[in-house]
Amino acid sequence: MAYADYSYYTDTFRAGYTGGSFISSEAFPYLANIASLYVKSATRGLADSVKGDALEAVKMVTCAIAEVFLDEQTATAKRTDSGGGVVSSESVGSWSRSYATGVNSVDVEYMDKRKRELLELYLGALPEFSGLFRAKSYRCIHDARGNMR
Repeated sequence: MAYADYSYYTDTFRAGYTGGSFISSEAFPYLANIASLYVKSATRGLADSVKGDALEAVKMVTCAIAEVFLDEQTATAKRTDSGGGVVSSESVGSWSRSYATGVNSVDVEYMDKRKRELLELYLGALPEFSGLFRAKSYRCIHDARGNMR
């Protein structure tokens, strides 16, 4: 079950945005479900048990990540449609044009980075999730000669 519904997406997450909603009401249930699964996995299930401000943040990040999943679908559709796909190479002499198929690794890395950044933006400052975003460090141990072990 999704952490946010379409009315939350339009009335709260997108409130004040004058350009309308990015995700259609038909596409939202699927995108919200996969975004919720992503958030649940990334928070190691903690998102299921939060309340108050933390729950509000979980709903917000779900909507934001659902938009990233929409961007992924759009990029995939553009790249697999050779008539309107992304041009991967062109030549001038004896004219030729090639289209990319599938989503390339740069796109995948960029989308993954966006999702991680959104998780940290919305959840990183909340005490319920602070352990997930804190870098772990270990004490450095040196031997008698000063060499690190």
